[in-house]
Amino acid sequence: MNDKGLSNTCYMCRRQSTSREHVPPLCLFPEKKDFQDDPDYRKNLITIPSCDKHNLKKTSDDEYLLSVLTTHIDNNPVGVRLFNSKVVRALERRPWNLFKFYRDPFRLTVGDQSTPGFMVDRKRIDRSINRITRGIFFHHFQKKALGTALIVPSSIAARPDKKGIITNRHIFQYRQWSQDVWSIADRYGENQDIFYYQVFRFEDYERTAIRLVFYEGVVFDVLIEDYKSWIRSVFTRSRLFWDSKREQKQIV
Repeated sequence: MNDKGLSNTCYMCRRQSTSREHVPPLCLFPEKKDFQDDPDYRKNLITIPSCDKHNLKKTSDDEYLLSVLTTHIDNNPVGVRLFNSKVVRALERRPWNLFKFYRDPFRLTVGDQSTPGFMVDRKRIDRSINRITRGIFFHHFQKKALGTALIVPSSIAARPDKKGIITNRHIFQYRQWSQDVWSIADRYGENQDIFYYQVFRFEDYERTAIRLVFYEGVVFDVLIEDYKSWIRSVFTRSRLFWDSKREQKQIV
């Protein structure tokens, strides 16, 4: 697809593009009225072509993502101030969202620090992170990410029950393993106090890892599989499935 074709169709699908979408969403970047003495955090933001379905109909997801990200214990002062201004105002206007966004509160120990925790709607978060990652991929490589995406929420801890403890241990091990890779990778983004991303291309070029960092504290790592590689894996899994079915029939 040529550059003209890319600019005329949505980054997520084949529909005609009708607008430019901010990636990450514009609401994650502070408005000047709340940060009058700070730099303009809405300058030179990334935009990509989008259709109505993948831009205008995701406002509620964007609001939820902002409400979750700005509560994180590892956020920088900008993220904390954004919660205390924009997010608090939104909750005052719609107080019922307090119970919708921050469900089932509990205490969580991070290192030697105790902090409030709440249940996160992973499907909703993953939906937003998936869109942002594919938007960044489109912006960075000037082509669409058509394969599957595996999201590792490196900064979201599981509830401290038996299963959650195992999950948290795996996430911690992954963060240690990946530290050397990301410590030397270039950082991209105009307003890195708010957001920056990093890219790692595997040698076979069939997989791309993208790290998204919000407010210098909330990290998501996403592994995108090349579309052709994904097709091959689907074909292989399908073939193995039907081969196993045939073997079962022969045994019967």
